[in-house]
Amino acid sequence: MPLATGPSQSLITYDRGSQAVIIPGAAANVAQVGNAQPAGTTGYGVVAALSRAMQPPNLMMQIDVQGTGALTSATVNLLGSLDGIAWGVIGSVVIGAGNLAAGSTQMAPFGGNAMMRYVCASISNLVVASGAPLVKVSFSM
Repeated sequence: MPLATGPSQSLITYDRGSQAVIIPGAAANVAQVGNAQPAGTTGYGVVAALSRAMQPPNLMMQIDVQGTGALTSATVNLLGSLDGIAWGVIGSVVIGAGNLAAGSTQMAPFGGNAMMRYVCASISNLVVASGAPLVKVSFSM
């Protein structure tokens, strides 16, 4: 699969210290095709720390289950990129048993060892148990 010729139009600059929404509310998997940015997501350009272009260890991902009902399972993958074109999985979070119902929030720290200039996310293994739950993914650093 050939790479795209330029960064996605859905990349924006991250304002450090703010909460940035990557996925506003997914009712199904938000799949990454090949190494491309997943459709329907917003990627953010982040400023690297001065030491070795590495992210500081305080990147925090927030996963909110909204809507109604509950999930059986879901995995959120943090994606990173150096060029805004090719994206790779930096780490994954399986939504825990106590956080599957609507109204639940799970926090997950990332960073420190992953070099990246852009941040995005995907969702896999999303299975609905009941109702119409939505998964919102955001981060702050």
